[in-house]
Parts: sequence; C-alpha cells; structure tokens
Amino acid sequence: MRAFVAVALPEDVRVAIAAQVPRLRETLHDVTWTPPENLHTTLKFLGAVDDPIPLWRAVTDRLGSSAAFTVVARGLGAFPGPDSAKVIWAGIEDQAGRLSALASEVESVAARFGCSREQRAYTAHVTIGRVRRGALDVSSALAVAAGRPFGMVPVDAVVLYESRSGHTGPQYIERGRVFLGQGASHGDPG
Repeated sequence: MRAFVAVALPEDVRVAIAAQVPRLRETLHDVTWTPPENLHTTLKFLGAVDDPIPLWRAVTDRLGSSAAFTVVARGLGAFPGPDSAKVIWAGIEDQAGRLSALASEVESVAARFGCSREQRAYTAHVTIGRVRRGALDVSSALAVAAGRPFGMVPVDAVVLYESRSGHTGPQYIERGRVFLGQGASHGDPG
C-alpha cells in the first residue's frame, strides 16, 4: 500500500484553509486543489510499503512518549517559491521546532525499514494545491492571505494513512493512530 505519516487537522482549520481555494481558483487555473477532507500536515511520505505493521509499531513505540503540543496554521506560500510555484500550501508555524522533531523521529524509524530519507529539510505545511504542468507565478494571488491565521492545530496524535488512487483523486484512509504522551496505538495497518 502507498502510505504516509501525518498530523490530522481539526475541522475548523480545514474549513478555514479550504475557504481560500475559491478565490485562488479564480486566477490560478492550472492547479489541482486538495479536497478539504484530505488536508493534513505530512511528517513522512513512505511510498509503497508491503507490510506497514512492523514499521507502524516502531513509530508507535518511538512517538508514544512524546508530549502533545500545539502549532498555528497561518498564511499561504508555495514551493519552491511564489514566483515559480509547483505546490501551493498553507503554513504551519513551528517556531519551537517540535513538529520538525517529530518528523525527524518518523524519518529515522522509516529509514530502518528501508524507506528513502528525505534530502530536503522538513518544512511544516499543508498542501492545498499542485500545479499540473510547469510552474506558476502565484505571488499576487497568495499575497492577500500571506499572514492570515487559520487556527490552532493540536498535535496530540500522529496518523498512518493509506493513499488510494481513484478517478476523483486520492482517498486517504486512516490505518493507525498513536496518541502522543499516552503510547496508545489504535488500528493495525493491514
């Protein structure tokens, strides 16, 4: 199965971020927009994993004792930059670096199970759109919401998602959840 490890967003934050898309859609035409129910903050894309159970148990063991914390979703941006965007995102403020530390922990565990290491530094974000071909200058479209707050994101659990392709876009199915500070895991991937 194709899988990734992420932090789920609360409904109010997903709604606030998704509310930006209609305005963006008016001027940015060659973009595939992420449905609100698929909005999340990825910690690690695992790719194709034959047997996710051992990997997920190792992630659960590693993260279960981590303390919960809160980050803020704020502003819009793009990778690699607003003047040549391929990915449009809502920002996640991680000033204390705690989300980056979680991503690093997941990265270390995944590497032990043969997943390739990410070469780029982790940047916490929520992907809201992907440019279909080439790159776009989205500077002026994003400027309106540059510092707009979208809400608080409690990071109290980490989720294993399966990604299934479909004719209407990907479907993300929760396969496991570890609650930070409790060591409790719910759902064995399968």
